[in-house]
Amino acid sequence: MATFKAEVYAHHKRADGTWNIKIRITHQKNKKYVSTPFYIYKEDLTRNLKQKNQYYIDECDKIIRRYRTICDRLGERISKMNVEQIFDYITNAQEDYFDIDIVKYGRDIAKSMHESGHDGNAHTYVIAINNLVKFVGREKISIREITVSFIKAWIKWIQEQPAPNKKEKGNRSQSWLYNVWYG
Repeated sequence: MATFKAEVYAHHKRADGTWNIKIRITHQKNKKYVSTPFYIYKEDLTRNLKQKNQYYIDECDKIIRRYRTICDRLGERISKMNVEQIFDYITNAQEDYFDIDIVKYGRDIAKSMHESGHDGNAHTYVIAINNLVKFVGREKISIREITVSFIKAWIKWIQEQPAPNKKEKGNRSQSWLYNVWYG
């Protein structure tokens, strides 16, 4: 398995007095280095050239996490690769995160239900999606925004809404949401 570490090298000091932080890739006892966009000053380093500026430490950790995620996609294939191939794979990898607009998706599902004669279910979906849009205040919501705390806040918001047309307020929508998300 490839390992990654952010490092600074004394012999890489630039004329302006800065050092570029490199990410060292180690795989099968071989090493390769990837330059980062970060250049740090002497005051950002210890005497042993270890980073001490927390901002750069955190930014390099983000890069390393991204590299590990990319390598995780390789699975067992990584054991058959050399460090050069891993370097090429990492530096050429495209970020392909799955994302979907949950509002559009929900409206498409409701439309499909309506077209197949399931009007009651379609109507329920439309009400839920409209309610979600009202809660968030916009028509586009990424599926990545939907978390447990998001759902809890939405349920709380629903509970705080006044009953329509001076009717007695029930708790059906909250229990329906709870059952959908928590089974």
